[in-house]
Amino acid sequence: MADNKLEETPAIAWLRERGIAFEAFHVVHEMIGKESLCEAFSRQLNAPVSHTLKTMVFDAATLPHPVVVVMLGDKKIDNKALAGVLGVPKAKLCESEKANSYTGYRFGGTSPFGMQRHADLRMFVEKGIADLSGEFIWVNGGSQTQVVKLKKQDFFTALPPHTLVTVSAQ
Repeated sequence: MADNKLEETPAIAWLRERGIAFEAFHVVHEMIGKESLCEAFSRQLNAPVSHTLKTMVFDAATLPHPVVVVMLGDKKIDNKALAGVLGVPKAKLCESEKANSYTGYRFGGTSPFGMQRHADLRMFVEKGIADLSGEFIWVNGGSQTQVVKLKKQDFFTALPPHTLVTVSAQ
């Protein structure tokens, strides 16, 4: 259900500044059994998990800054494929404190929009997102309890500069 008490996060401000139409939803940051955050949010919003997106921050020791990867909610990232894209021997999920210092978001609340140090962060977006059928996607709204629904086309318009990659595990 749409939440009229919109939390003013950097992600929401980012979307508004760019005139991107979106609808915000309140979600509960709790999971049932072994479901992922995307599965929990998908269940609460009655949205296909394949159309929910997760934003993760990865570290590669030879790079000066972490990188951001936006992935389909029902897929996992192949760390070796990501390392290959980055041209480094190894890529691993960034520690939460370091990720927070770069993005300004807490784990479970990272959005690809409005990151505090976006100029320092290279962003990679799973190509499968562009290939999704359907008009809408759901992405974190910048907090652990807010998800925004927007048109897939508007998602790509709102993103900071990014590179499309194929790094999902098969």
